[in-house]
Amino acid sequence: MTFATRDDRSNSSSKPELNKNRLTRLLAGLVAVGGVATATLAYEPGPDVGLKGIFPAQVPAALEKSAFDKIDGNWATWSAETAALVEGFYKFEGDLEAQKQGVDALKKRLAQVDKALADSRYQSLFGPLTSIRGPLAARVELADALLSTMSLDLVKAKQDRVSSAKQGLASAFNTLEGYLKGIPRGEAWIPFMQGAELKAALTGTDEAAVITTAGNSLNLLEAGIAKADATQKAFLERQPFAKLTASLKGFLAATSAPTDMLSIRAEAQTLVSALEGYLAKPNDPDALKVRESFQKLRDLSPDGGANLSAALQNNVFNYNLRIVASEAFLSKLMADSRRQQGGVTDFILGANVSGNQTTDTNVTINLKPSNSTARFDLVLTGTIQSSTVGVTDQASVYTQGNHTFYATKEVNFDGERFATSPAAIRVNPNNTTTGIATRYSGGLFGGIADRIAANEVASKKGESEAIAASRVQDRVLPEFNREVDSSMAKAQQEIEAKLFGGLKEVGLFPETKAYQTTDSELRVQTRLMASGELAANTPPPSMYGNGGATLLMHESILNNSLDRMNLAGKTLNDEELRQTIQAFLKQALRREIQFPTPPAKPEPAAGEEESDKGPNAFIFASSDPVRVKVEDGKILIVIRAGFKTDKDEDIPTVEVTIPIGFTVQGREILVTGPES
Repeated sequence: MTFATRDDRSNSSSKPELNKNRLTRLLAGLVAVGGVATATLAYEPGPDVGLKGIFPAQVPAALEKSAFDKIDGNWATWSAETAALVEGFYKFEGDLEAQKQGVDALKKRLAQVDKALADSRYQSLFGPLTSIRGPLAARVELADALLSTMSLDLVKAKQDRVSSAKQGLASAFNTLEGYLKGIPRGEAWIPFMQGAELKAALTGTDEAAVITTAGNSLNLLEAGIAKADATQKAFLERQPFAKLTASLKGFLAATSAPTDMLSIRAEAQTLVSALEGYLAKPNDPDALKVRESFQKLRDLSPDGGANLSAALQNNVFNYNLRIVASEAFLSKLMADSRRQQGGVTDFILGANVSGNQTTDTNVTINLKPSNSTARFDLVLTGTIQSSTVGVTDQASVYTQGNHTFYATKEVNFDGERFATSPAAIRVNPNNTTTGIATRYSGGLFGGIADRIAANEVASKKGESEAIAASRVQDRVLPEFNREVDSSMAKAQQEIEAKLFGGLKEVGLFPETKAYQTTDSELRVQTRLMASGELAANTPPPSMYGNGGATLLMHESILNNSLDRMNLAGKTLNDEELRQTIQAFLKQALRREIQFPTPPAKPEPAAGEEESDKGPNAFIFASSDPVRVKVEDGKILIVIRAGFKTDKDEDIPTVEVTIPIGFTVQGREILVTGPES
């Protein structure tokens, strides 16, 4: 491993050297929170056609031939052909149709990559295939979306968009109107937003009147929210009002969309430039530019940016934390086995019953299909073995019971709250008579009396087993319901208090989350992405394991989390940085976090000069002070900071890269830092 630094100034022997080991120790905590080349764009001489002038004229570093050379062996020919296709794509020759054919050829190559990544026979190539898949998919899908936008009949596409937006606006107003009618004096809000005028315009044929009235309504709503007190503001921000506001904005954006390609091309160039910079080296300014440019293109595009939305959703707006867990894994995780022993005292069919019993139970989980929640049954299976004697005036009956039961209780979790349904139970009773004694047993008529008693017992076997089943149900079902409901309520409180609460306080709670279950696995997908940030791409199939559990964290969740620490522009010494990280984690995780204090540097021996103490403090850059990059199985921590020293001259801002590796030994994951 190498310890890399980059400085725009020339090297000088008078500069103090950085203490690599100490820097590694200080910044290792940052991981717990969570070649580079920037492409430039320039218009080529001559008329711009399709993607020419929008995409860079050179192949990005991540897709150069050297990246494809790693895909060798039986794939060497495929690798060379694909590299040539990429190089040909970046020439942007021919008309829209010719460029579309080039994109389609690369889409086929991506499909072949995905097929190989889903096949364990190609496991040795998973690394190099994955390394080119992400960068290639991001460019190809964006290029495909832009070409599709450029191929639209702009006038017709705008008409369709305006018509659809108008229908959506009418629906949103009708929903709000119905909502207000159901609230005392709620209809008084309709004149406030010129609701009658808006409704009349929407049902008429004068498009100019709809545009004017929609603009007036939007201005009134936004001005009203700005001037409202806290109670009124909360009311005006309810879902029906929010939906109408969004529909008004969408309709006005649709009506103002251009019907020429010049403005779309100009903004597309801005988007591609920002995205190229972000893909080469993730940083906040480029992420913000991507978000801003994408929003402008959505407004400019006659289709409302439908094609672009899909492309960016797949590559920079996707979930950046994913968990997949099999039913077998969850069952092991939640398994609970118990044994209870006790006496039996009952009165059944006229007999006093006494004895003892042993109950063995086991809890597992049974996943159930759901597209919007984590849906599962908690399954309680059990066996009750009993040894009893039933005594009447006529006889004593000895019985061995072996009853089994199967109880289920459905639980749904939507990402924040648990909901349970009443439990159900199925009991399979089984009583076996092991002995009968009457007052005549052993006497002259004992055999006859015993047979009469045995026949009587046999005739009531069904009834006695039904009673036994009822007893099991009455004992097990209420306790099962009560225990699960109590456990879910407690889990709800602990999740909110110990997990969600802290994450929300520091801005680490995901703004988008999705929970899904099939009959065999649970999928949790969340996205941490504030305004001005980007998220993940679609992970290749090879990243999901077979069975067990898989946790996928994209580097964007680490970088977006690091931004919440607000290190940009701060000057912190060793101890201040350590305390800052500890305090942040303590607040986020709602528990005490203590990093070990670095050992003090030994004092120099008598007569020895004191060696360089290294930097006294970190002067973090004002943007992107700490970034994480995942590359070749390592986490690269990239720090942009200057350093205060005991010398007259501080070290100016440099870029320091610290590679952190991981190895698995048995059940332990070992973290390795840079070599000294």
